[in-house]
Amino acid sequence: MVFSFIHPATCGFARGIAWEISKKIDNDWKFGDSDTRTKLKQSCQLTERFSRFNAVFASCKENFTIDFNRFRKILPDLRKKFVGWNRKIHERNQYTATFNSKSWKNLPATQQVQHKFQNCQACQDRFVTVQALFPVQSTRFISRTRSEASSILSVIDASIPQHGSSSGCSKRKAVETARAIYHKINPSFESVCNMPLSAALVNIQELNIEEKKTKNEKRKVRRSLYKKSKQATEAEWAKTDVVRTGTTIRSEKQERGIGKEQIVQEYIKSQGVDVSKYKKRGQADDGGRIRKRMRQSAGGEITVPCPVTNESLKKKLNEKILSGEYNVGELIVPRQVSLLNKYHIYKS
Repeated sequence: MVFSFIHPATCGFARGIAWEISKKIDNDWKFGDSDTRTKLKQSCQLTERFSRFNAVFASCKENFTIDFNRFRKILPDLRKKFVGWNRKIHERNQYTATFNSKSWKNLPATQQVQHKFQNCQACQDRFVTVQALFPVQSTRFISRTRSEASSILSVIDASIPQHGSSSGCSKRKAVETARAIYHKINPSFESVCNMPLSAALVNIQELNIEEKKTKNEKRKVRRSLYKKSKQATEAEWAKTDVVRTGTTIRSEKQERGIGKEQIVQEYIKSQGVDVSKYKKRGQADDGGRIRKRMRQSAGGEITVPCPVTNESLKKKLNEKILSGEYNVGELIVPRQVSLLNKYHIYKS
């Protein structure tokens, strides 16, 4: 990174404090007019300026680290800028009144760590109007920042009343002011950064601004949320599905139990009655059983959480038995049954 005091993005406190230290040392150090004393004066003054500059920013040294040789090269340009600023002395006084060692010490520690020597975003956020006063040579920043800062302030002054009201302005007035500021800044921002201001604001996480999504993008987000919810529910079920399922308690022959209607139907058939002449729900002549609609979530794309199949449960139960997690003991004795007409009827 190339350090420079006159770069447009340099921290204002670094400029102001470097100029303050340089000016104070010039007034304090008094040497003779001989060549030797002049050389000694220049070398001693430069060393003293560098040490005092580092002492001021000792609390956040990592953000203002600069070597002595680089400091020696860039300091004369800063002095030349401040000396040539005498034609607009009121602007220089305003700049030095904002950026000085006393103001730096009064800043909270949380704000001090946000400042850094080069590309200081904290100065651009909190002191943009004062930073715009510093004369720069870049054609990209000449009078543009200054005019925009003043125009933004005029928009705020004209839109929001500057009285000490506790309630402040209305929500509608605040939105109109924000819209006016955006239209003032956006053209210049887009010409410099080649992207609209709104697109840049979306990428700032602290603002929590979300770009408006298309219908397709909304559908993808909705599907993703449904999938996560479904997977989380099924994962929770999977922790206890072997214990809860009824398939873990089966008879030895794995026979499927029959209900009362099935018992009666089998008895009637054994007596030679043709039961096919009776209509039953789900037969072909009745149009067939209507297929149940698959249970789906609100959007209709993802099915709701479904319990695992019996095959999966058997496989999981077998794995737990083989691993020793479940111990196989005596079989559960089934309820007593009596044989009547070759059919099993459960006792009450």
